[in-house]
Amino acid sequence: MSNQPRKLEYLDGEIPCMLLPMQEAILLLPTVTIAEMAPMKPVTEAADKPDWYLGAYEWRDTVIPLVSYERLNGASSHELNKEGRIAVVNNTGVSQKKLPFFAIATQNIPRMARIGNKDIQVDERSELDPYDTMRVMIGVERLTIPNIQKIENTLTELL
Repeated sequence: MSNQPRKLEYLDGEIPCMLLPMQEAILLLPTVTIAEMAPMKPVTEAADKPDWYLGAYEWRDTVIPLVSYERLNGASSHELNKEGRIAVVNNTGVSQKKLPFFAIATQNIPRMARIGNKDIQVDERSELDPYDTMRVMIGVERLTIPNIQKIENTLTELL
């Protein structure tokens, strides 16, 4: 048995991803970014926080911040879809102790996709919102890659 680290190899160079439906966009995240897709349930609201901070969400005996991606990007307030899900996002290293996870509210049921480099085309026609990394086209579908580290930094400053 070798002590060499195993290299992750994906079928035909494809990466397993989650497509998270938002109000007016679909977020594209690799599945390794998502700790779990959890059910929508009531959260403990905080009156002294910005409107994008939806409250404290209890997940696996841990309380984590729940955010609205749309509101982070300046969209007006909207109701959460009770049929939506909560995407629990793994920490990227910004502040492991202070923020091991955070959650993003989706507006419907997410779906999985296997996406290869050859499938992705950068959508340069769209202007990026503050918390976007990139907009891409996969076939005829326009997807947004969120800036997870920027969200973590914003949450770390808030909490």
